[in-house]
Amino acid sequence: MPDAVIVAATRSPIGRAGKGSLVDVRPDDLAAQCSWATTRCRLS
Repeated sequence: MPDAVIVAATRSPIGRAGKGSLVDVRPDDLAAQCSWATTRCRLS
């Protein structure tokens, strides 16, 4: 079996502080944005 490698990554905020600009963003919406950004990343 071939080895798995990570070819792209996306940063996102973690934790639940209950304040800030992302307080109203649902976790599944945030995960969807990360997935979208990772799949559209251009590798140099």
